[in-house]
Amino acid sequence: MITKAQIEEAVELLIAARGDHRRLDAFPPSCRPATFEDGHAIQEAFVRVWSAPVAGYKIGCTSLEAQRMLGSPGPFPGRVFAPVLLKSPAKVAAKAFHRLGIEPEFAFTMARDLPARPAQYTREEVADAVAAVHGAIELVDSRWTDWIKAGIASVVADNGANGGLVLGPAVTDWRRFDLAKARATLRFDDRIIAEGTGAAVLGHPLDALTWLANHLSARGYGLKAGEAVTTGTVASINFAEPGMRVTADFGPLGTVEVSFT
Repeated sequence: MITKAQIEEAVELLIAARGDHRRLDAFPPSCRPATFEDGHAIQEAFVRVWSAPVAGYKIGCTSLEAQRMLGSPGPFPGRVFAPVLLKSPAKVAAKAFHRLGIEPEFAFTMARDLPARPAQYTREEVADAVAAVHGAIELVDSRWTDWIKAGIASVVADNGANGGLVLGPAVTDWRRFDLAKARATLRFDDRIIAEGTGAAVLGHPLDALTWLANHLSARGYGLKAGEAVTTGTVASINFAEPGMRVTADFGPLGTVEVSFT
């Protein structure tokens, strides 16, 4: 198991990489996470010392395709920091990113807390704590020059590669929609890039949210009222270029837009 000193060394490297806006090939052997658990420990330690407050979460690898691509044993969380939780239409400086990773996703905002507790949360309890559903675009960025080579534990350590989150309109009567069948269409400018449905994320976006509530609870954390949670891409990851206008059309759930300047 990774030691406290190794965690601190890894966190210092991540902070320096973010501060200098540079990428790393890998953690050095002296602090390289070997397991999923090591990656979680580094991420949680990083969050405790990073300057920005947490405004929500992303869930990575909720699809089998993403798990196969990254060699992940299952889903994992990443924190969404307040300065990069944005509302559509959003404008983002492309130079703030190493690569402009784009993922269309279904997101939730929470109406009330789901604190840590011994018993697991049921799907119904989690649904009752939801304020609204949003179509969303996760902005994916990484400190690793090649995140496949870096390995899944290092991706988790680097906050799950979250670079930001753009939320579309809040839909409060979301229960009347079958989110598993709800479709998202991703466009770069006017060109269709990808499509997918909510079934891609653990079968249903609400199941992904329930997974996160219980994962955080088991680790002594909890979801809080007002936080946003995005549940994983429905259409793999695609990379935009500076100057592009990116849209994700969720039909009756609305459209999300972000432009890269």
